[in-house]
Amino acid sequence: MSKRDYNMQKGLQMKRLGEQISSAPVGGITSGEVTKYRELCPPGTSDNQIQKLISQYKGDAQRMENAINELWEDY
Repeated sequence: MSKRDYNMQKGLQMKRLGEQISSAPVGGITSGEVTKYRELCPPGTSDNQIQKLISQYKGDAQRMENAINELWEDY
């Protein structure tokens, strides 16, 4: 799979995730939330870093998408 195809696939996953998050209640961070985002982040992204992003952006799908895109740009 090319990097472009991989990024396209992750983009579609981000869109689906954004739709799920927009209807989810904001509260404590669950391992399920971290797992969802881990699949979208570059390899080697720590769970602690993902938890910090979730806490910082409080489930705002657009801001999370932007943060994850920045992680990919730095990868």
